[in-house]
Amino acid sequence: MFTNSDVSMQNKLKIINDPVHGFIRIPHEILFDIIEHPYFQRLRRIGQTGLLNLIFPGATHTRFHHALGAMHLMFTALETLKQKGVKISEEEEKGAMLAILMHDIGHGPFSHALESMLMDDWHHETLSLLLMNRLNEEFNGELSCAIEMFQGKYHRKFFNQLISSQLDVDRLGLKAMVTIGCHSRKFSWKKKDPTWQMRSNSTRKQICSALIPKIRNT
Repeated sequence: MFTNSDVSMQNKLKIINDPVHGFIRIPHEILFDIIEHPYFQRLRRIGQTGLLNLIFPGATHTRFHHALGAMHLMFTALETLKQKGVKISEEEEKGAMLAILMHDIGHGPFSHALESMLMDDWHHETLSLLLMNRLNEEFNGELSCAIEMFQGKYHRKFFNQLISSQLDVDRLGLKAMVTIGCHSRKFSWKKKDPTWQMRSNSTRKQICSALIPKIRNT
């Protein structure tokens, strides 16, 4: 018989085998709890690429899949910054990973393709923030740091740049997914290495060169 005590003792530090990024670690239990929540699980049925799969049958990625990849890229970006001497606390690491994990939680059917038709003057980020606040109440304030980073209110502004900017982990993950889903020959990031995305010297240099000068001023 499966009891509540079994749930509380469950190992939540999982490893996911992802077709785009290879092995994805879940290094904090709160990340697993959010992934298991119904608000997040609904993303399994929300298409990432809108109507693109009608042209490219391989472009069938979901917001669930995309969010896990973005979380992985955030973890790898933070590890890279730590190696460069940037001090990042465990609380900040959890906050940044939670923020990017939930950044698209408010998306509706077909993502951007039908957003303006389903809701007048209502952006998915507004709904994402609403759901984040509800989850924060449910998890007794554990998401407060993540919400501050998501809104750009956290005092170390580079975290928000990693979540939402011209060079954020969201866009890096999307570029990889669409490239593979559309079978494009322009990019050869993946090759045979499951950690291809962030081990790429150019990608690593882009993130570090863009962020480190600003981080040193915070």
